[in-house]
Amino acid sequence: MKRLKRLKRFRFPRSFTLNGLIIFVALFCVSTFAFLEHTSISIGRFSAVKLPLMYLGFACIFTQIKTISHCLFKKSKFYTLLTLALFCVLLIISMFANRDSQFSNSPLRYTFRFLLYLVELFLLMIIIAETGRVKTTLNFLFWYLLLITAVNDVLMFTQVIRFVLGSHESYLVGTKFSVSYLHMNLLTMWVMRRTYIGGGRNVGRWQIIVGAVFIILVAGRVDCVTGALGCLMLAMLFVLLRDPRRGRKLKLLSPWMLLAVMVASVIFAFVADAITQIPLVEYVMENILHRDPSITGRTNIYEMYVSNLQGHWLTGYGYGNGNDASMTLFGYENVQNGILQWVLQIGVPATIGMVAMMMQVFRLANRSLPEKRARMMPLVALIYMYIVLGTIETTFNMAFIMWFALVFMLANEKLKRPAPVMELAAEEGA
Repeated sequence: MKRLKRLKRFRFPRSFTLNGLIIFVALFCVSTFAFLEHTSISIGRFSAVKLPLMYLGFACIFTQIKTISHCLFKKSKFYTLLTLALFCVLLIISMFANRDSQFSNSPLRYTFRFLLYLVELFLLMIIIAETGRVKTTLNFLFWYLLLITAVNDVLMFTQVIRFVLGSHESYLVGTKFSVSYLHMNLLTMWVMRRTYIGGGRNVGRWQIIVGAVFIILVAGRVDCVTGALGCLMLAMLFVLLRDPRRGRKLKLLSPWMLLAVMVASVIFAFVADAITQIPLVEYVMENILHRDPSITGRTNIYEMYVSNLQGHWLTGYGYGNGNDASMTLFGYENVQNGILQWVLQIGVPATIGMVAMMMQVFRLANRSLPEKRARMMPLVALIYMYIVLGTIETTFNMAFIMWFALVFMLANEKLKRPAPVMELAAEEGA
């Protein structure tokens, strides 16, 4: 009898519903696709899982069509979705233009999968914002990243299972760069959770420094100088942006600032050779960083880039063929620049469409309430860190796009209470 009474008392939490479960299955599918994008480098069979994940995610999101239809044409969402649609159309044009690819991979399958990911990702962010599940989503992403990081690190440090890529060591999440980025993503989500709850007041400077030191040690373990430099930049931005007033002065949420940094990252590629020949820079590269002044062959790629893209500026060589095209044209696995890698794959118009979509997300975020802007600054810091690293690496991956989608989600979040009048007045005065 006592057991029966206990069973009767047992109830699922009120927040747990079938609808909520469906939304988080979709979130699991989309985030798995983003966080484990390069796992197929170490575990080839993982590639076969990606498309079924996208199908399952799409099926879950389709059940939320009523929520989506009610807010699809709202001004806060319409223009972002319009630029997303433009990007998708340009991707489709690039896909069909390269359907008879000269390389081993046909862009049809890869582009279709990428299109599914883009549509699901942004529609899911709308659903989460409309149903008030932002906090739960941030918690889920943090714990999921922590789980992936823990498993990766245990395998990496214990060598219980060792992955090999040619003559180099690989890891559960892919390359040494994937390992470094994974840890920086985790640190950012930890700061995000604390910022979301306490408006940045719960983020301790020393806690950020300890996390950054650990990431630098991991970067040293996998021999990734880029990861160490990126982590230092990220930690400095976190500490700097603890004061919201500094964030406003830096104007990091301005879409024009975003565009300026992206353009600068492309310009660098074509002036890198001249910069590395400056005596002081050459000394630092050779004697302090112990690196090749050609930035491990990057300047060689940049010198050949324009001539090797003749006839392919409009549609690229097809999404999914970036590495094959780079190896054939330049003798390197990729072009070592975030935006130039996308141009190589999908062409200039589609790359501009992608940048326009990202600018529209920042435009929306920049016009949101001060409380919302304060909450999204850790993500903004992470995005800028990736853009700067994208000057010499291919950092514009699926997770990078996901961070923009999360900014979009936070900008559209329905606050339970309006921002205080005094806070709004102070913001307008500033």
